[in-house]
Amino acid sequence: MIHATLGFAMTLRQSIENNPTVWLLTTLLAGFATGFGAYRTILEVSSQATVSKSEYERTTHTASRVPELEKQIASLKAKEGRTPSGHHLYISSRLEEGRPKDIVSQVRLDETFYLSSQWIGLSGKGYYEQKWQILSGEGVTEEEWHPFVQKEDGEFWAWASFTLRRGEVTAGKYRIRVFLNGERFEDREVQVVDD
Repeated sequence: MIHATLGFAMTLRQSIENNPTVWLLTTLLAGFATGFGAYRTILEVSSQATVSKSEYERTTHTASRVPELEKQIASLKAKEGRTPSGHHLYISSRLEEGRPKDIVSQVRLDETFYLSSQWIGLSGKGYYEQKWQILSGEGVTEEEWHPFVQKEDGEFWAWASFTLRRGEVTAGKYRIRVFLNGERFEDREVQVVDD
């Protein structure tokens, strides 16, 4: 019985070795599998990914628009709006239609809060860049940036949401700074609590 099985195996091996078509197809299959494995390994080692043709074309199209968008931003910056006549900063736990729903004097770790800026006396069609910063004694903890173009002379509301995470920051006193076109408009203290 063992001799018969061994003979069958030898016969199968010999038939594969003696058949050039089977040998060639087996060699091609082994080569393809090895090449594909090497390709996947190279992708993984070099931290690259395979993307679809449509994704590649979308990314390429988006990247080709960057110089055009940079020109638009430069032309908008050239039309920088005049300095506003006033600014009010509101700290709230909720917003309704982009305006503060409530005003809070302290914020809690791991809870989202909002900084809302009410700008008064902006120039119409002027370009503005607003930045909010939250600072600890060690420097900037959180920062948000918001560019906008004022449609007409007058008032404009802008807001940003923040969540100070337990483990990244601790409870205590922090400073909030508001900038418009690089000029500091507000510098206020806020208490961060951990309940």
